[in-house]
Amino acid sequence: MIELFIWENQFLLSSELKKWKDRFIQKYGDFNLIHIKDYSSIDNNFIVESVLSWGFMWQKKLVILEDIPVSSEDKKLAYIEELLSNKLELVPKENIVLFVSSKPDKRWKFYKKLKKIANIHEFWNISWLELKRKLNSKYSKFIDNDALDYLIKIKWENYTKIASEIEKLLIWHLNISKNIIKENVTPEIEESIFSLVDEILMNNKKMAISRLRNLLNQTNIYWIYNFLLSNIRTFVYIDLMKRRRVISNKISFELNLWKRGFLVNKNYFLKWEKLSRLFSNLAEIDYKMKNSKLLDSDEKAMQYELEKVILSN
Repeated sequence: MIELFIWENQFLLSSELKKWKDRFIQKYGDFNLIHIKDYSSIDNNFIVESVLSWGFMWQKKLVILEDIPVSSEDKKLAYIEELLSNKLELVPKENIVLFVSSKPDKRWKFYKKLKKIANIHEFWNISWLELKRKLNSKYSKFIDNDALDYLIKIKWENYTKIASEIEKLLIWHLNISKNIIKENVTPEIEESIFSLVDEILMNNKKMAISRLRNLLNQTNIYWIYNFLLSNIRTFVYIDLMKRRRVISNKISFELNLWKRGFLVNKNYFLKWEKLSRLFSNLAEIDYKMKNSKLLDSDEKAMQYELEKVILSN
């Protein structure tokens, strides 16, 4: 059985992947479960063998391959696609092969072939109204409408975090008001701006602009700009070092990533050419600001410049 997950909403995708893995482990155990995210240190033959070989003791097998079909010019992943392309019909019926991709190039031969034989699941961005509907169906008896709107805003429409905060508050409160949230829940500024960086790197321009404008309700444009510049610079260095075939652990050490070491193996839509141009355009804003070349001297001018960079990249 071949499945294709096409995602835009990371939360929905992660939730669904967890369900599939949990159901499989509950029924068959984890011995025949293979989940590959980082291909840099894995032999291509192992990947093909994982897809085509029978599970241990001829049992069911679940193989999850992230970032395939590819959505960028990744030569290694493209080569893996080529190896698998003419062998999909040979996948044993006991095997569940789950391909996971963000915005795959629908013109590519591998995608077209998958589309003919795979069960396709799509996970797009959930709307604000749909998110609120889901939360209301579970918590409307316990939280005021204004309070829920405010919590959705400060937790950046993240269902998992919103639900977690409500569950914690219900330990001490029978009904949750907006004031209770303000007194007990910390807005996710850092988390929000990391999400903004992700949206920019995934080229989700509309969502990036929305997140930027929401962030401006919590902090000033100059803090956002400096944070963006610093983080995009880090991704430029990561991409440059990967192009020079520096191993992941060394990249993480050289850039002092520590707990954020997972960023080295994270795949984004923007690659070297667009990524370096994005950083250059962001750095140019600093030059304009220091040389009084902005249209105006207030925060609105900075916001205009930032939004122009996001939309033009």
